[in-house]
Amino acid sequence: MKITKFLALMCAAIAFVGCDKSTPEKPDGPKPIEPKGNLELTASVEIGEMGKPITFTVMQGEDEASMVDVTADCTIYNKETYEQVSNPFTPTLDGVYSFYAVKGPSVSPTISITVKEAVPVLPEDSNVSSTDFKHRALIIDHTGTGCPNCPRVFSAIKLLEGTKYHDWFYEAFAHTYNNNDPASSEDAYLVSSFCGARSYPTVTGNFYTSIDSWGGGSVNVIASNLMQFLDGVHKEKADVGISASAVALSKKVSVAVEVKSGKSQEYKVACWLLEDNIYGQQAGGSEAWHSTHNNAIRKITGVNNSNITGDSIGVVNEGETWSDIIEITPLGNKWVRENLEVMVIVTAANESGKFDVANVAICPINSTVEYAYN
Repeated sequence: MKITKFLALMCAAIAFVGCDKSTPEKPDGPKPIEPKGNLELTASVEIGEMGKPITFTVMQGEDEASMVDVTADCTIYNKETYEQVSNPFTPTLDGVYSFYAVKGPSVSPTISITVKEAVPVLPEDSNVSSTDFKHRALIIDHTGTGCPNCPRVFSAIKLLEGTKYHDWFYEAFAHTYNNNDPASSEDAYLVSSFCGARSYPTVTGNFYTSIDSWGGGSVNVIASNLMQFLDGVHKEKADVGISASAVALSKKVSVAVEVKSGKSQEYKVACWLLEDNIYGQQAGGSEAWHSTHNNAIRKITGVNNSNITGDSIGVVNEGETWSDIIEITPLGNKWVRENLEVMVIVTAANESGKFDVANVAICPINSTVEYAYN
């Protein structure tokens, strides 16, 4: 059970760069040997595209005149994994794919197909003239699987579901209490350090506000503290809107980001790669769902000299837009690709001159998010 508003985003576990949490299955296809049996495998394209099907054809015969189509009697295998693939086959990643066909004892020569990277495409703006954006704050829970008091914060955040506050924020979880936490990452420690987390649990609102996460040990009091913070920062109209599209590639995530300004000022932009549905036995957990961790910080952009408030995009005048493609390259971790999502954070200078959160959006992997208008 997921404690955030993104329950519907939990997907099938496919490792981002592999998965060391289970024993690999044995290959289900024969390893290709010297081609034999006069099979000839061809594909509908030599250069494919992510998400577009590739159709295979297999012919057999002693010479060109005697060739017959035996595709229906053949099985196609991926040479890299020796696993059977469908025909048509739809690639979900970029890179070079190699295939061979098998019909009884006959094995075709291997063919290779290059699949191009997909470029993230922004969704169409449904209200070009509007700058009446919904506003969302950022709540960061600094936590860890070894923290026995942390589940109270999980439960407090869950209490906000079904209330007006549910639509007033997005949350991210920085797992930094214990380094053997499967939801932890190097960049989570950057976030906790910047936010000044020194005890656990610690909850910060946006980047600089500390929210009482102890509450005398009461879940209801912690929930009340969260609501009090949100009451203090919520705006009926955000200064800026966010639109995005995210594509998972073989070695990176590519994110197209567009921001539309409702107030002329300098903005910064950061993208945080988050992961859902991570199992890690939670100390102090009183319910099973406490051990399923979501929105865990994996990788962040926009870090400058330990400042995590984003990369400056300069002044964006009211009614104007800025857009660019931001690449996120994972480091060292093995993450479930389809459980990833991108949090786009736009910051602006507050009354103290510090860049703090102006608005937040969440974009599921291989999907898009439109401007959130009121």
